[in-house]
Amino acid sequence: MKTIKPLTLIILLLLFGTGYGQKTQHTVNYQSIYNLHPVNLSEGQWRINFQSGFTHFYKVFNPKLGKIDKINPKIVLNDAIFTAYGTYGLNKKWNLTFTLPFIDKHHYTPMIFQQGVGFGDIQLGAVYQLHNLTALSHRAVSLELTAGLPTGRGNDLKPTQIPTGLGTFAFTGKVNALFKCKSFDIWSNIYYQYRLAQAHKTVGDETGLYVLLQKPYKTDVGIFGWETGLNAYYAFPTKMMGHQIPVTEQKVANYMIGGWYAYLDKYYIRFGIPYTFYQNGTFLTKYQVLLQLDYQF
Repeated sequence: MKTIKPLTLIILLLLFGTGYGQKTQHTVNYQSIYNLHPVNLSEGQWRINFQSGFTHFYKVFNPKLGKIDKINPKIVLNDAIFTAYGTYGLNKKWNLTFTLPFIDKHHYTPMIFQQGVGFGDIQLGAVYQLHNLTALSHRAVSLELTAGLPTGRGNDLKPTQIPTGLGTFAFTGKVNALFKCKSFDIWSNIYYQYRLAQAHKTVGDETGLYVLLQKPYKTDVGIFGWETGLNAYYAFPTKMMGHQIPVTEQKVANYMIGGWYAYLDKYYIRFGIPYTFYQNGTFLTKYQVLLQLDYQF
């Protein structure tokens, strides 16, 4: 069976960490473990993020019972995703973004071994700064549009294969906002993802939201901070030849807690632990460990 050794985790933490910082008079950091974009970079600036995510499951869908149930001790699920994010400032009004994920999933049961290894769907996007922070305004609002390309494997799968992508084009519209309060910052994001239908298959759309709180602390050895919040989404059911595929309709709510350390306002090491406390009528199904390293120049 495949396991992740502690040494491997340490190496991955060094290679795929988190963070980002933007130096202004308002705050030292406008970045989250969820890589939201409420505040644009300045012209000519780059921000590169490398993130690794590992999932631990408590419960999964049981096809015999037709519901989400506790994992059989004979079942082993190893899911990991490694993602590179990039943001470039065309100017203060417009930023360009890209996302490149790599999927590594291995599922073992007494009946079958399944795996999905390879690149996921590449995303290209643009962010428009609708309202920016100023000396008199303590809020920022941006509009974002991304296009997902079907570069991952999502169609014509064998029984032993796990999809690494949607298998179709996807377009996501987002509204990002940042509100600066006296003691902390409030982040919010609302999105809707439209997925193109195919001749034989209609992948369900997805909509969701994020609400986060952040607080930085300046010290002599760098800037520390914490963030916490909620994320919820609804994925419409996927249909094959007009018939709904079981368990493709998803109602999920996550609670996340995390933190970061910033050095020289350019290098950020960030972590986050989202717990899925609700999923399709059941509670505490899984949690993730997200590690990220950011560099801004």
